[in-house]
Amino acid sequence: MIIFERLTSNSSPRRISYETYQRLMHAMKPKMSENIINAYWETLDKPNKDDGLDMKQFNELLFNLNFDLHQRTADQTVIQKTWPSIYNSKPSRMIIDFVNTGY
Repeated sequence: MIIFERLTSNSSPRRISYETYQRLMHAMKPKMSENIINAYWETLDKPNKDDGLDMKQFNELLFNLNFDLHQRTADQTVIQKTWPSIYNSKPSRMIIDFVNTGY
């Protein structure tokens, strides 16, 4: 792949460094957060950022980019945010507990 060769032209083992990976991700999607960039890195099963990406992992990254990752904004439901006093009331908690225990 020409892209891979150009990204690794200055390194002796043909690998893309983590810094190059970050710049590449920001170039492709400027509004991508660091958390999402790290999440894509973790999909490659590369815990060590010092090793970089080889050609196989770079191809895997390109495949993974077909799937959009989104950061969750909150774990609360709309009712929890809007009416916390109703959501946290005793009758509501009893219903929630009943549903969560599987009837």
